Amino acid sequence: MKILLVEDDLSICEFLCATLTAYRYTVDIATDGKLGLELALQGEYSVILLDVMLPRLDGLSICRQLRDRRCQTPILMLTAKDADEDVVMGLDVGADDYVTKPCEASQLIARIRALSRRQVNAMSYSVLMWGNLCLNPNLIQVTYKQQLIALSPKEYSLLELFLRHPQRIFSRSNIIDHLWSIDESPTDAAVTNLIKDLRRKLKSAGMVEELIETVYRLGYRLKVAPQKEKQEEAETKQQEPSDPEQEGLVLIEEATQEFQASLPERIKILETAARSLQVDYFDSVQRERVIEEAHRLAGALGTFGYAKGSELARAIEHLFSDQSELGEQQFNQFLQLLAQLQQEIFPPPTTPPSPKVMIVDDDPVHLKTLALLLQPWGLKVTCVGNPEQFWQVLTSTEPDLLLLDLEMPTFNGIELCRVVRQDLKYADLPIIVVTAHTGIDSIQQVFAAGADEFISKPIVDPELVTRVLSRIEGASRVQGARLTRMQQQLLQSQQQQLQISQGKAKIDSLTQVATRYHCDEFLEREWQRLIYKQTSLCLIICDIDHFQTYNDRYGYQAANSCLQQVANTIRQCIDRSHDLLARSGGDEFMIALSDTGLVRALQVVERIQQAIATLKIPHQCSSTNGYMTLSLGITGGIPSQDKSYKDLIAIAKQALYTAKARGFNTYCLYSL
Repeated sequence: MKILLVEDDLSICEFLCATLTAYRYTVDIATDGKLGLELALQGEYSVILLDVMLPRLDGLSICRQLRDRRCQTPILMLTAKDADEDVVMGLDVGADDYVTKPCEASQLIARIRALSRRQVNAMSYSVLMWGNLCLNPNLIQVTYKQQLIALSPKEYSLLELFLRHPQRIFSRSNIIDHLWSIDESPTDAAVTNLIKDLRRKLKSAGMVEELIETVYRLGYRLKVAPQKEKQEEAETKQQEPSDPEQEGLVLIEEATQEFQASLPERIKILETAARSLQVDYFDSVQRERVIEEAHRLAGALGTFGYAKGSELARAIEHLFSDQSELGEQQFNQFLQLLAQLQQEIFPPPTTPPSPKVMIVDDDPVHLKTLALLLQPWGLKVTCVGNPEQFWQVLTSTEPDLLLLDLEMPTFNGIELCRVVRQDLKYADLPIIVVTAHTGIDSIQQVFAAGADEFISKPIVDPELVTRVLSRIEGASRVQGARLTRMQQQLLQSQQQQLQISQGKAKIDSLTQVATRYHCDEFLEREWQRLIYKQTSLCLIICDIDHFQTYNDRYGYQAANSCLQQVANTIRQCIDRSHDLLARSGGDEFMIALSDTGLVRALQVVERIQQAIATLKIPHQCSSTNGYMTLSLGITGGIPSQDKSYKDLIAIAKQALYTAKARGFNTYCLYSL
């Protein structure tokens, strides 16, 4: 359920938001009256918590305007003004309840529940049932056949949303509106993953029935609950055939998936034409094939909802049909159209979820310091200041690593460590203990309790980050957490990262090419120069396919040698007096080509791929044909004032991800 909190005191906002979130509410916050009124009129909220004294527009005026506009959402006035006339005035303008500050959390939650019951129906806070599945809103727990199911807050809220509205179809945007606060920006993929996680947990709990139904092109809804007396029979019977309309929708979905699977091969025909044109080996047979394939793509893309893709394919068809001979200008136009078409039909893959770290420390300052050190590295950090809440937070967040303070009241780090290790589910969970006591006895106790390692106080920033990332990566096969490229970069080149952060190094110590910092400087300078010159700037980003697998198989020294060989090989394929090669992190390299068009950029890519193939570095991976390969992303264009060199990097990255998604050992070109 979603609540709007209109309060200008940030400390009160933080406290109330934390309290409400703990009770599985999603909270939107407005710190002034004008914004609060706009959100209340636009959003779907179960309850509005409204302060009286607010900047720009006071709470009484907000309440009056909401009721004048027929807004029926329950309003709870929350204020320090407790005189009888203030209470009467608040109720007279349309408030449903009036609570004075300070207010006990339990009392506030009880009043919110009471208002919610009035808004919907008297049964809304009774236990919600679906077959043998039970959700108890008062205890905030879910059971199946009386066995408790541990759900995350978002999973719990999603299940409650479906159970409370059994007939309603929720689109992904509807679900985002109900479950995420307005300052968050989740994608549709976040909803898909959340539904997948909920289905998986229910199945793990023993549910054989499918709870959530996917409604084609509309969203999701709750399936009809199975009858208990027929439930056992239904588990053994095959699913009955669907009605003709449903079967038709299934066939359409299958056809769509088959078409999408065929797109990479169909696009290869156009890519082959680009290579042939590049080396002046393009004949009339290939020309006819391009026209035919572009014509078919234009029709098929339009049929399956790729309207812009259809227009681009049609433009390629006309380009080859109208010109008797393609000159350089037409060739560049073809490359631009092909890049735009690739970008339209091959969107970049979604970013994997960040690894989660849970920090337990009774010192709020130290707790905040640790969180600030880890969050910039892409880690999702959960802080626990009260050790008594440890187990509840642990089971709800499912972290990939625990960071425990040694000395705390009630339960110390060693006691918590022992409790975790006694549970089979968390036997392999990495645990790092933070302590100021580095004597032999203390360290022996830490390891005897089951900790993986300790960090001594005062904490050194790089040491903390490196040890946390290293432990997560080491346990990745057990925990399912995968480090992002940025995090792997730290593990593979910690010395370089420290040098860059302290001295802004321009030369990578391992490969002797430029650093990412130097490359950024070069790109920014060339971007500004070429704006006035009106000539092209191109960027190629490449990385080694399955490098982490190579590192795990052959070892750290072999991986370093491989990076050096790749860097030297790429260096031989560019004009070192004119172009810049940089190692941007880990196994990733950037090649900046100044005063260069896409045609030359493609030539450079072809040389690099051929040279890497000649190296024949052994790499036993199913998608590398036994040797080391590269995937590359290419972009370029004339710089302009309304963009920056960072756009160049972002688009080249996007092209690289698409190349990876299409099977490695290939390249993709996106226009700037």
